Amino acid sequence: MSDTPLFVVAPPIRCFHRLELPELPVCARPARWIRPSANCQPDGYFCDEHRQRTDAPIAEPTLIRRVNVTLEVLFAATSWTAGCAHAEALSRLERAVESAGGVINLHAVGSVIGRCAAPGGRLWPAGARTHPQAP
Repeated sequence: MSDTPLFVVAPPIRCFHRLELPELPVCARPARWIRPSANCQPDGYFCDEHRQRTDAPIAEPTLIRRVNVTLEVLFAATSWTAGCAHAEALSRLERAVESAGGVINLHAVGSVIGRCAAPGGRLWPAGARTHPQAP
């Protein structure tokens, strides 16, 4: 597959083993084994626990489907200094994403100072016209 892109930013490969738990459809632990197939695409990647005897160690380069999710994540800053606030929020987000098996490909960070309408920074339920704890 000569026209397949080469990813410079690639998340860790995770185990494809299907679980019977509805909230966790796949194992998703770090994978070290590939299950070859007859076509160009592997049947899957697997962790040590879910590998079969016929699985082979993953060699580089290997095919993955890389998923990107575009969203906005909001934090209340822990510093009034923009640089410190951005660094702390990014560090916290990076740890959370890494623990979920992902990697951040940062495009931009920004912040703004404003008033918080919800006391304590709590989110109001969708469609609520007054704060839930209001009398």
